[in-house]
Amino acid sequence: MSESVELADKRVLIIEDQKAFQVMLKGLLLNLGAKEVEAKRTGEAGIAAYVRRPFDVMLVDYNLGRGKNGRQVLEELKHRGVLKEDTIFFI
Repeated sequence: MSESVELADKRVLIIEDQKAFQVMLKGLLLNLGAKEVEAKRTGEAGIAAYVRRPFDVMLVDYNLGRGKNGRQVLEELKHRGVLKEDTIFFI
């Protein structure tokens, strides 16, 4: 049995330090029907974007170069108490 991915009403945040991967993922998600896709290059920028306006789905690279890694982004959002219970978070 296959299930379709329903992204029509979802806001997606990509945190990825490599521009080529950002562009590829953004295009794929928009083609799958995501309502809005935003991409950030650092963990700190991703956290700030989420705090301003929470996302439904987050795709986060583990190794983001300098600054916070993907796991630290998740921990920071939890520590601040801003991560929505129903946000889907992929590292």
